[in-house]
Amino acid sequence: MRLYICHYRYICALKYLEWPILAFIMFMAWGFIWNFYDASVFTSWNKIIEAKGILSIYEGHTVYPPLFPIIFYLVHKFYIVFFNGIQNVLLLKLILKAPIIIATLIIAYILPKFTSTNFKIDIIRFWLWCPSLIALIAIGQYDVISILFILLSLYSMKCNRYVISAIFLAIATCIKQFTVLIIPIFMFYAIYNKKWNYIITYILCSLAITIPFLIANADNFINKVLFFHINRRPIGQSIIYTLKLIFSIKDIDFYLSIWNIIFTCSFILTNVVVFKYDVRHINELPESMAVVLFIAIMINKVVFPHYLLWFCPFIYIVALNRGKKYLAHLANILSLTVLMQMLLWIIAKWHFSNIQSLSKHVHGVLINIIHLIITYMENMLKEHIFVILEFLLIINIMLTIFIAAQLIKIVIKKTTYKEYSYGS
Repeated sequence: MRLYICHYRYICALKYLEWPILAFIMFMAWGFIWNFYDASVFTSWNKIIEAKGILSIYEGHTVYPPLFPIIFYLVHKFYIVFFNGIQNVLLLKLILKAPIIIATLIIAYILPKFTSTNFKIDIIRFWLWCPSLIALIAIGQYDVISILFILLSLYSMKCNRYVISAIFLAIATCIKQFTVLIIPIFMFYAIYNKKWNYIITYILCSLAITIPFLIANADNFINKVLFFHINRRPIGQSIIYTLKLIFSIKDIDFYLSIWNIIFTCSFILTNVVVFKYDVRHINELPESMAVVLFIAIMINKVVFPHYLLWFCPFIYIVALNRGKKYLAHLANILSLTVLMQMLLWIIAKWHFSNIQSLSKHVHGVLINIIHLIITYMENMLKEHIFVILEFLLIINIMLTIFIAAQLIKIVIKKTTYKEYSYGS
């Protein structure tokens, strides 16, 4: 009896501590971790805009659609205007990452609207504890803002506000390129339901944002926004790049050509399956987006932990509405394994003999602590680094195959939308 009471008290204590622990982790990722390379690239946009104007942004190292650098510039300008003279790295990080935190919280508010009342807390918990979300907050990328506008577009479409939905989708497209992967799903649904105003509004809004930059410098815009990513070499935690590291493949061009064929065929087949069995009713759109984004991202030649965030919200929606909660858990586990691959490779590759180099990535008193931890882990893992990478890769591949199979099964299964529905 005493053991039962102690166990019950322990569980209750964990429940009360869950949200404070989460808040602490997010704040640490928000204010104390920094991707110095990305930040230096982003801040270089500001110099170009100040010197030559916003339409000259693609003269620098800008490989994103125009709204991303514009948003970053406005946030940085806010910091300069309202905190002029304050040279504080922590404050700068908090301000520049503030849009990420705001978008994260808005998504936490929106996601329960796609599920029944019984799962509202569950979907918030899955979202906020997602390892890819914490990684994204840490590095300071703005993908979550694009994801927010996709969800707003989907919810507006659900509420029959097609013009607003199209505007939200156009904004999402002009922030990050990954949105392009699911545009066919929105368009197919609009065509099937004869919502021509949706298609026209989306095209006009997208053109209104992009045409000024095309007129200013069409070659730079096309080469950097489109072909930079198409021609990019394998990198990050992608399956093909991890295989390259493990087997020390020097000439990867032959394998890359095969991989590109696999990616193209998989993406086409996934869309064919989706268009054949799904995308007829609004409730089917999240599962269509989940399967398309999941397969496209996981077999992409470039994968970083925050990329996985794109499909996670849609998998959460599908998993909870379809009674397959384990899929949401598996999505977060997969995110964690990819994040562990990245951290492991950083430990193997970096040597922090110069403590100042580490200060670019973290802040203040954490420098010495993290330096000691990484040095210890580096020595401990030096001989076993590739064995652990192989183990994580096997888990990654197994989870990818299983989750993809489950999502495709959900899409193909002859279940009408009336058998389930998400919240209002």
